[in-house]
Amino acid sequence: MLQFIRKLFAKEDVDVVLPKEVIPFSELPAWIEKHTSQTNKTVSDQANPLFEKLDDILFAVQGNITKLEHAALRNKNISSRELEIMKGNRTSYVLKTKLFLAPLSSFSEKEKKTYDDIKEFVQKYTAQLQPYHDTTLKPYAVLQHFFANEAYAIAKNIKEIDEIIKQLQALLQKQSVESIASLKQQMQALREKCDEERKLTKEREALQQEHGRLVELEKQNLEKLEKIEKTEGYQKYLALVAKAKESEKKCSAHLDSLKHSFSVLDKAIRKYGKLFPEKEAVLNTFLENPFDALQHDAATMSSETSVQPYAITTLLQSIKEQLIADALDMKDDKKEKALQELHMLTQEYFENFLKKQHDYEEEKKQDDALCSSDFANQQYKEAEYMYCTYKEKAAAVEKECKKTEDSIHALAISERCRQLQEDVVTCTKRDVEIVFT
Repeated sequence: MLQFIRKLFAKEDVDVVLPKEVIPFSELPAWIEKHTSQTNKTVSDQANPLFEKLDDILFAVQGNITKLEHAALRNKNISSRELEIMKGNRTSYVLKTKLFLAPLSSFSEKEKKTYDDIKEFVQKYTAQLQPYHDTTLKPYAVLQHFFANEAYAIAKNIKEIDEIIKQLQALLQKQSVESIASLKQQMQALREKCDEERKLTKEREALQQEHGRLVELEKQNLEKLEKIEKTEGYQKYLALVAKAKESEKKCSAHLDSLKHSFSVLDKAIRKYGKLFPEKEAVLNTFLENPFDALQHDAATMSSETSVQPYAITTLLQSIKEQLIADALDMKDDKKEKALQELHMLTQEYFENFLKKQHDYEEEKKQDDALCSSDFANQQYKEAEYMYCTYKEKAAAVEKECKKTEDSIHALAISERCRQLQEDVVTCTKRDVEIVFT
């Protein structure tokens, strides 16, 4: 009964739930001033004793690592396989532990440690702690069988470091001079980033409009191209192009026939040149470029007062005579082919060749002139030029638009808003929702 009465009159614990405060971002600076104390201490001052303790622990753990590295086996009667396993896991554990502790030692030696430095240090340590434990779990378990005391001493030091970090985290969670200053800096930076985002957004919208305009012009000129392609005039132009290509083929085939003849005579000409060195230079010009050499030969002969056969005709006749006399020491099959070509390459052949080549070239010139002056072709080229121009411009604007998009993304406004929200709640210990507009 007495217990019942006590329960009846006992005060029930009631959780006081404060309503969430919704604060517009524009009003946040004034709200921060109102809800933060003016007598806060600095985190840097409060953290100094912890860093002094951290120095002592780091010194101790370095000594324990050295002991583990040089520790001798208590049980010498182990197999070579076990010895290799021990060495491998000791090396791995020591290396990973040194790498894990290196940033801590480096930061501890730093003379001035700002609030932001400490905050970043704690975040990096927290991020690396679990990976360190995961990668050293197996080596540590193996070392427990061989060097239990030494391995435990290091693990104990790591645990002590972890406790220091937790205390630093607790300091960072408290309201301080630096946390309030950090909030003000974040708010200022966020305002600047938001202004930059608005500016970039306007630029992006302008670029998107320009891109749409250029794409439409590109489309219009493509339609114009397709329309011209279907006209009768353009079809006639295509027929002219086909005829010009045929003329070009005739020219090329005609020149190739002369090249072929001199390629067949190549060996005979070179052997003849060795016998008559004074004629070798002229003959080599025909082997290198027979048409140019023939044109030059014809021009030279036509300038003479009396009509004379081309120089090459006389030389080929001489080569023919040397072949028939077996003076060029050629095999019968090659000799026979060379004689067949020499029989064909007469003065009349060369004259007809040059005349026909001239006719082919004139025909090609006329066809090319008709193609270049064709009105339908001019219309097509103009539309094609405009189409390509607008296409290139649209691509350039699209690239610039993508660049602007990347710049907006790089501002990381959402992430900055989220971080500010968290830091305001942490600093003020109030359930706050910041409205960003």
